[in-house]
Amino acid sequence: MIISGGENVYSAEVESAVHNHPAVLECAVFGVPHPRWGEAVHAVVVTRPGATLTEAELLAHCRAQIAGYKCPRSVEIATAPLPRSAAGKIQKVPLRAALARGGTMNEKEQAPIRDTTRRAALALAGAMAAAFALPRPLRAAEWRPSRGMRIVVPAPPGGITDIGARLVAARFQSAWGQPVVVDNRAGGGGVTGTVEFLRAAPDGHTLLVGNIGPQSIAYSLFRTLPYAATAFAPVSGIIRGPNVLVVHPSVPARTVPEFVALLRERPGALNYASSGIGQSPHLSGVWFLQLAGSQATHVPFRGSAPALVELLSGNVQFMFENLITASQHVQTGRLRALAVTSAERSALLPEVPTLRETAPELAAYEVNTWVGLFGHAGAPPEAVAACNAEARAVLALPETAARLAQAGAFPHLTSVAGFDGFVAAEIAKWQQVIRREGLVLELD
Repeated sequence: MIISGGENVYSAEVESAVHNHPAVLECAVFGVPHPRWGEAVHAVVVTRPGATLTEAELLAHCRAQIAGYKCPRSVEIATAPLPRSAAGKIQKVPLRAALARGGTMNEKEQAPIRDTTRRAALALAGAMAAAFALPRPLRAAEWRPSRGMRIVVPAPPGGITDIGARLVAARFQSAWGQPVVVDNRAGGGGVTGTVEFLRAAPDGHTLLVGNIGPQSIAYSLFRTLPYAATAFAPVSGIIRGPNVLVVHPSVPARTVPEFVALLRERPGALNYASSGIGQSPHLSGVWFLQLAGSQATHVPFRGSAPALVELLSGNVQFMFENLITASQHVQTGRLRALAVTSAERSALLPEVPTLRETAPELAAYEVNTWVGLFGHAGAPPEAVAACNAEARAVLALPETAARLAQAGAFPHLTSVAGFDGFVAAEIAKWQQVIRREGLVLELD
């Protein structure tokens, strides 16, 4: 199947939504920015053997999964089989050439047209080989661990990164019958554990469950870093969850436009707290202020707990905080929630809008605290594919979604290529924000 187009449709959200459907075996998602109506999303979908999935069912599923903005306008079914060589392998077809042959690419604008035809769907089915060379069961079956595995976590036990690691560790151990050890190596903002992981042999038996800090923000934040993004092979997304913009009740603003107007009227007069310089809540505020064209004074603390205390007492006026922690105070009226930072609204605070829907200048805004699985750049591709398949299997379980919902997060299902693109986009996004702010830190 192919999903096409629609205003404010973003490829990462579409991929997560489609992957989360129980009938979907594989999905390749391609997003191309369009100057007039946002981003066109093309998702080529292969269903599981024996499964049926109609256009209406997939569209309804996407609408349910993606709240807060418009969903794909049309769904077309590609009935032609994937092109294969005499040896049985799917033939690789360049995506751009396939799109052009299908009549869906305007060569002048380099952007897709608004609606997708059945002919384009058939062309894109051939292009799916660019995203995965073999069907998932064949690729996954090529590799199994020959001994125990280790998952390095550059964070202390009990946090969201640790939860993600233990989630996939239990799945790997159950699927392959080998012991899987979760090794917490906290310190240095996640750098200590990341370096420890890189010391291991790149054979697929040692993995890293990293997060937004050491695996995206750190590349631009620190003057020197003992590793580069090229040292890693992104394997799979695991968890994503938003922050929320909360203000003290004394702030005379009940909507984001009112708050932005207040900031512009009083540049630098309002203070915002964070858990530390360069942390996700701090940079959430930095990017918001950059897009809004306003100023405020940053007051960093050592952790979110003391920052939250100062906000509750009114000594600072606002902050971007973890959704679960902040929602408790929002429900009691001690804080006012203005918006969540994700692309979709949260089930915990369904009446609270996303930042991106509140003002045109904030349309690009999306921040999620995320956790993902990484291997070494030199890891066997079969190992990467097998770990991705098992991670996706556990993330698709309803009980997994229910468990993560208790932490204000949700499963982040991706293909290997999808997670690779996601991480690259995160690195580029934070590089732009950090450089514009002029932030540079030294490692301790």
